[in-house]
Amino acid sequence: MRTKIKKERVGVGKSSSSSDTRHAHLAKVLCLLAAVVIWLYVMNVENPDYEQTIESVPVTIINSEEIEIDNSLTIYSGYDVKINATVQGRKNLVSNITADDIKLMADVSGITEAGKYTLDIKAVIPDGVKLVSMSSDTITVFIDKKESIDVELGYEFTNFILETGSGFSLGEPVISVDTVTVTGPSRYLADISRAVAKISVLERVSSSMTVYCDITLVDSDGDTVTNPYVSKNPSTAKVEIPVYAEKDVPLTVEYKYGYFNDDNVDIKISPETIKVKGDASVITALDSIVIMAINEKKVTKDVDVSTVTLSMPEGVENVDNVQSATVTISQVGTTTRTMALVIDKDDIINSNGVEYELLSDTVNVTFRGKATDLFALSPMNVKVTIDLSSYTSSFTGVVTIPLEINIRSSGVVYEIGEYNVQVKIY
Repeated sequence: MRTKIKKERVGVGKSSSSSDTRHAHLAKVLCLLAAVVIWLYVMNVENPDYEQTIESVPVTIINSEEIEIDNSLTIYSGYDVKINATVQGRKNLVSNITADDIKLMADVSGITEAGKYTLDIKAVIPDGVKLVSMSSDTITVFIDKKESIDVELGYEFTNFILETGSGFSLGEPVISVDTVTVTGPSRYLADISRAVAKISVLERVSSSMTVYCDITLVDSDGDTVTNPYVSKNPSTAKVEIPVYAEKDVPLTVEYKYGYFNDDNVDIKISPETIKVKGDASVITALDSIVIMAINEKKVTKDVDVSTVTLSMPEGVENVDNVQSATVTISQVGTTTRTMALVIDKDDIINSNGVEYELLSDTVNVTFRGKATDLFALSPMNVKVTIDLSSYTSSFTGVVTIPLEINIRSSGVVYEIGEYNVQVKIY
């Protein structure tokens, strides 16, 4: 029984100690809350005045357009001025102010002559805040007459590599404008002697190109003018850069009907090649120059020699200045055969039904081809046609009509020469 009573007393002692600890923690929390409340009260209710210096606040010059329009004046010194401003007010306001919230202005209106002027700085600050001081109350500006001059525009290669080989060469660049209008204070314009379009192309150049270049102003010593009070118009220029190429190009011929080939003719051209020059893209793509189109049906000789006046394709220059070429056509492995062809009624196209009379119903036609092909040719393989469809009954008289000849042959056989028949129309 005694042991039980002792245990109960021990239990009562532990409960009292835990309660004291909780009371101590609660007191600390209440003290902290009280401190926060007092601080918030002081800051938001009492909120004592607070000063802060805002650094690098820009000064804006106003009404510069007015003096430019009225008196042709321009400001060439005084821009980009920054000063420090000290402001005062409640801390919750002042502590949030930045340079963007303060407007500092200097007014140039009323100035009518060039010279040096000291202008008062006026400040506009947020409501509830007082301006205490500025690191400077004034700003000095220099004003001069605004003038414009025209300077010659040239070009300069700053980064340009021409492709090597194939006779590439650079032509004279053509700039879109001849002069540049430069505007600014008269004292600075006197230093400017010319303008330059600076050409810079990163890749290796192998053809003509057009680039747009920034225009740079240059003084008499060749130094670049970077004055911020000087403007130029235009500020960029279009530059066309011609790139030329030279090469030897073979002369060649083409055929009207395709009867000639390497097996049945030997074509010799003298000279065989000529040197040409032109735009690189044109010359690079030029593989040959066709100097004549040969009508195989009009080549009646075994060896035919023609002199051809050379005519260059558009954009191609004849560097060798060769005016003509000789073309020799030699027939190879072919011969000729003359055959009498009879024209009958079925060979005549007469869609208008005119009355007519063939003054000759036979025509001698000469054919060219390999001997074996000519030997196999017969009148049955040749179709002749006369077309009277362009004539009507209102026409009378004797007309000469071309004879159209169509050949059916397993080989290359064609007529040489031109053939006509005379027809009397009633």
